[in-house]
Amino acid sequence: MPHEIDQNTRLWYVALPYTHKDVLVVQARVNAFCELDAYLNEQGVQTISPILKQLILDRSATLPSSWEFWKTLSYRLLKSCDALLVYQLAGWESSTGVQAEIAYAKECGLPIVYAKVKTPKEEVCAMMKEQECQLLR
Repeated sequence: MPHEIDQNTRLWYVALPYTHKDVLVVQARVNAFCELDAYLNEQGVQTISPILKQLILDRSATLPSSWEFWKTLSYRLLKSCDALLVYQLAGWESSTGVQAEIAYAKECGLPIVYAKVKTPKEEVCAMMKEQECQLLR
């Protein structure tokens, strides 16, 4: 018998800039994402991001980090989500991937929440949960 899914649980796509020529910048972005994502999941906010797959696969293979390589998966995941969280790490405005994800979310009519880096995790979570309540109305 299949496991029943709580229909009130929303799935959030987390977009953030990833690629950078400086490996330390990439690592800082990964660390910031992991910290926020872990907190959100601890609070019951379900999330997905292609960054997770890239982090796992990079351990066993050298994969391209280009938007062209990741866009099909990104669009497929995003289309399956209920909303988009844009984590505004430095470089998000010039990130080809993040801007394409925002445009695609708008095309799909998905709600978008923007979270600045300095915003406390608790406040980001509250904004997302408020958006979830609006989706249920």
